[in-house]
Amino acid sequence: VLNRGFRGSGFFFMAVLLPWAIASVVAGIFWRVIFDTHFGIANGILVGLGLIKEPINWLQDTGQAVVIAIIGQAWRGVPLLAVLLLAALKTIPGTLYRAAKMDGATTWESFRFITLPAIRPTLIVVAILQIIISLQVFDLLFSLTHGGPGRSTYVLIYAIYDLAFGSLSLGYASAITVVLFGIIVLCSLLLLLFQVRRRGGPPVRADD
Repeated sequence: VLNRGFRGSGFFFMAVLLPWAIASVVAGIFWRVIFDTHFGIANGILVGLGLIKEPINWLQDTGQAVVIAIIGQAWRGVPLLAVLLLAALKTIPGTLYRAAKMDGATTWESFRFITLPAIRPTLIVVAILQIIISLQVFDLLFSLTHGGPGRSTYVLIYAIYDLAFGSLSLGYASAITVVLFGIIVLCSLLLLLFQVRRRGGPPVRADD
């Protein structure tokens, strides 16, 4: 939508970037208020529409708490995805779409054979970046679920915090930190190797 452009697209782009400007702790509180059992807007809407008879305790259910945490983190990640993918889409020449339309290609075929191959490298980079960022999510989970219910949202970095500052098991926390650091380095190396392979292809000759 942003790539096509329309009247007011600047304001829409600002709305897309808005989650980036909000601190993760505040975002966690934001989603916690939305799904609050007694005062949350989610229960208010569902009860008002008659879809449920009584409020749902969203954050006390293991499956629902995990889904809400994923939604909250995905909402936080939208701006980065939007900027990177929009930049990739801007590099695709419009003549390709016009030629495809003249040849009778449908919208799906244009996406499959023009858009997707052009942005595939960016998609791979974005996927690896999101893995790296997701491995470091702490503040949003801390303010949203506190690692619960039980330990359903108790991720590695939350365990590091809990062991270091809750149980004062500094050695154990340091060991887990090394493991987490290794995973992040591995993901970073995958990203680096992909970039090297992408740039190290055979040169294009003038007569091609």
